[in-house]
Amino acid sequence: MIFYLTNGGRAGKDDYARFRPDLEAGSYEISFEKKTPFEPQRRAMNGLEKMPVNIVLNPDPYFAVRIHSKTGDKTIWVEPAKSKLIGIFEFSEGMDGYVDILSEGSKGQVNCRRNNFLRN
Repeated sequence: MIFYLTNGGRAGKDDYARFRPDLEAGSYEISFEKKTPFEPQRRAMNGLEKMPVNIVLNPDPYFAVRIHSKTGDKTIWVEPAKSKLIGIFEFSEGMDGYVDILSEGSKGQVNCRRNNFLRN
């Protein structure tokens, strides 16, 4: 399992996390793991104790995802508290394709356990 955390309040221009799986050629649905805590109340947990949510200090995350697929690069801005789905893309065989979680321009915490590549 990959864990990456960056704060949108300190978003660096060149900060990113790259996910580069070894794939068979085909169409893949890319999404965030359902358990990734993007929802405000899930981000405000201390063990089993619920903490108060301050939407100013802990806003819903909004950040860019860059997908390098068979057709080239595409950057999509996502709001994962609303939808974990990034999209469906065609990939060549091997490790040429990748997904980058970008920090620049983000808000809130970019908290990613892993990306799911599900074969369509």
